[in-house]
Amino acid sequence: MKVFLVEAEHMVRDEIMYQIPWEKQGFIFRAASGRGEEALSEVVRDNPQIVIIDVHLPSIDGLELSRRIKERIPETKILLISEYRDFNYAKEALSIGVSDYLEKPVNTNGILEAVLRVSGQIELIKKRESDRLYACRKGGLNG
Repeated sequence: MKVFLVEAEHMVRDEIMYQIPWEKQGFIFRAASGRGEEALSEVVRDNPQIVIIDVHLPSIDGLELSRRIKERIPETKILLISEYRDFNYAKEALSIGVSDYLEKPVNTNGILEAVLRVSGQIELIKKRESDRLYACRKGGLNG
């Protein structure tokens, strides 16, 4: 499963990249520049299952980037990280379809837990889809 990070702060980006054992946890990890417009084209090209986005980005903010990603790749799960504790940000994130809203300062354990939780949801959706397809095929062969 691919995880993509868009984080404006270089130190935070490095902390998330290097302090979480991504491969050991079964993930392919990529980090983009902290610029929203550039990140959008990279995300669309890589088509990751999970994208972690900082709300505060230059050019376009994380909420707008989330909206644009969801328009192009609706099944992508998005985790927002933010220093904002404003309920309106969280409310807007939910309306966009963001899976989780995590507060800074970044806690790598919290990020990993959120990614694992979301990846479990993705796996469950895949299993249900697979089971449904199997049942349709089985029913089609016997019916």
